[in-house]
Amino acid sequence: MKKHRRALIVILTVFMFITQQGCAAKTVEPVSRQNFFFDTVCSIAVYDMDKMSEENANKAIQNAFALCSRYESLLSRTKEGTDIYRINNAGGEAVECDPETVEVIRKGLYYSELSEGRFDITIGGIFTLRSRRSPQRNP
Repeated sequence: MKKHRRALIVILTVFMFITQQGCAAKTVEPVSRQNFFFDTVCSIAVYDMDKMSEENANKAIQNAFALCSRYESLLSRTKEGTDIYRINNAGGEAVECDPETVEVIRKGLYYSELSEGRFDITIGGIFTLRSRRSPQRNP
């Protein structure tokens, strides 16, 4: 009888502990911010806030946006002065680029070859030509 009573007490204690932990847990909203890079709105959110303070989440988001800004300053095809803009407007002449830009271009060419042209880093030129076309159509 003592064994059953002790087991019942242990089970009830564990049950109370589990249910109380559920009540004690607070729901924390994710920390999120938006910014504008690469001609689009970029959203970054940190959802696992049980293990991170809001201050650290904001720092992580700020660091991610700093990387976006860095890559945009190298790789944007529409912002004057970036490596890609200068390459696209050099008329075939050599352009000195940041090593990261060179690596991105190399990887892009690699994935283009790997995908047999389904992934094409040169597609931007086609979109530019298409947008310059007259909106009138021949009947």
